[in-house]
Amino acid sequence: MPKAARKRRYGHYILLALYFVFAEHAFAQSDTISPRVEANQSKSILLPSIAPAIVIGVALYNNYHDFWKNAEKVPFHFSNDPPYAMHNDKFGHAFYAATTADIIKLCYAEAGMERKTAAWIGFGSSLLAQTLVEIGDAFHGSTAYYGFSPGDEVADILGSSFSLMKEYIPGLSRFDYKVGFWPSSAYKEGAYHTIIDDDESEFFWMSYQIYHDLPEGFPKWLNIGIGYGVQNLLQVQSLPDRKGTIPASQVYLGLDINLKGLPIEGKAWEIIARLLDHFRIPFPALQVSPVVKWYWLHS
Repeated sequence: MPKAARKRRYGHYILLALYFVFAEHAFAQSDTISPRVEANQSKSILLPSIAPAIVIGVALYNNYHDFWKNAEKVPFHFSNDPPYAMHNDKFGHAFYAATTADIIKLCYAEAGMERKTAAWIGFGSSLLAQTLVEIGDAFHGSTAYYGFSPGDEVADILGSSFSLMKEYIPGLSRFDYKVGFWPSSAYKEGAYHTIIDDDESEFFWMSYQIYHDLPEGFPKWLNIGIGYGVQNLLQVQSLPDRKGTIPASQVYLGLDINLKGLPIEGKAWEIIARLLDHFRIPFPALQVSPVVKWYWLHS
């Protein structure tokens, strides 16, 4: 089974990490009303500390239950990692690693930890979870879709380090790595159980806060971005409308919404915007490859 089908596992532990952001934030608020500030600060750090353990535990459990349990056990081996998804899966690895690292960083930062320390914990936790999954793959399965994938690991490293590098390279904080979902024809025809299983329905964007480079008054909520997608993948070429098609990469240019730049105040909105800004809201986009096509709305 292609590794693309495993992307569902990431959603599980990202949601768990989201819980700890809000649970910790509620905990941290108690510091302002409790006379035991030092004790509460210790509790605030303790709560998000559970998140990395759950992230790693859920990642391993889901893979064991869904894949490794019934797979053939083999000696440690590497995978040639066939380009069944035109490398869209690599963008996916990087995105989910980056999002997990960023959310864990947010957990600790909101608890009062120094931001660089929080970023290192986020980086380490996310990369450890991804690497342990790759190691698990290395001992299971006899098909090309199993095995330790150097390409996946590189994507995991790049993704996990993205939030960390923002603490050391100031200009990098102007960039947001996002995912968008737009139903493909294969998904509409029932080829996949969920849209997150379909690489053709998943688009990855690097969004830039262009207002930093423009005169004052340009809306802070309006970004520009470049996106990547795929079409006509081999695994769905059995569909009637796919015969004779050739797999191809898609490149998009488009406007993007920066939720963090909307004129809404309040700590709750600040956290919500930070979390939701990992996802692209449908907005105008221009496809520039392999054909040129304008979309009034596209993720």
